[in-house]
Amino acid sequence: MENSIATIVVTYNRKELLLENLKALTDQSFGYFDIYIIDNNSSDGTNEAVEHLLNNRIFYYNTGENLGGAGGFAYGIKKALNNKNYEYVWIMDDDTIPEKDSLESMVNKAVILNNDFSFIASIAKWTDGTSCLMNAQPVVQFATKNYNALSHGLIEISSSSFVSCFINVELIRKVGLPIKEFFIYGDDVEYTRRLNKEKQGYLDIGSIVLHKMNDNSARDLVDCEDDRIDRYEFESRNWIYICRHTGVASVLREIIRKFWIAYKIITRSKTSKAKRLKALFAGTIKGFWFNPKIEYVN
Repeated sequence: MENSIATIVVTYNRKELLLENLKALTDQSFGYFDIYIIDNNSSDGTNEAVEHLLNNRIFYYNTGENLGGAGGFAYGIKKALNNKNYEYVWIMDDDTIPEKDSLESMVNKAVILNNDFSFIASIAKWTDGTSCLMNAQPVVQFATKNYNALSHGLIEISSSSFVSCFINVELIRKVGLPIKEFFIYGDDVEYTRRLNKEKQGYLDIGSIVLHKMNDNSARDLVDCEDDRIDRYEFESRNWIYICRHTGVASVLREIIRKFWIAYKIITRSKTSKAKRLKALFAGTIKGFWFNPKIEYVN
């Protein structure tokens, strides 16, 4: 697998975390991979901070605007695969700090699986050593029946976050790129579900990363900070899109969930209730008309 892996890191105005991420990447026990830094037009001096690190294996690209996580990963995957014929891409945010053998473990699992997988995800933990709540992976029904996978530390999952996700390029060429119009929220779930329809995805319990979020909570529109409320319009819209592509029952469950969120906003939110409700229902309505085109790698 020498030089057959492209690691893609999307960053935006977090140069200190990015430098910590890059240090962890360059210290990996499996050292045969390239690194693509995808900068969503940071204004904090990210370019200057990483300039001395760039070489024939570490590349930097500025997108020219903030494309969000979804757009950044779509941009980075496309850029990498148009540059070189990689077999795998390993994607993560700038606040992901892989343990020394994180990549080696996933590479070994790819060999064990004889390349018969769509993606392999790492276990994400928070700074206190507990599981990162935002990155919990949903296990498929009857996953424990697959003894061969379990015996090698692999658990079948139905979707994954983009916090350390090792993807088989064969499947990327088949299903296309992440939907850049998602911007944030749900892009990882939609994409890994799309991959999973073609081949099974797995959680590798031997691959561990540290996700350096500010706090380890699964905050939502009900209790998020006021300056983040507008972002949740994307979440509301994107989940309707995901459910539309799952089935009518899924859409109905999601609509019920929206009304439950609205009830919690009315009864529990301490600030900006009207603004929160507007983001919830505006996104919901947009979700029924949201039909972005899936882009493919040349």
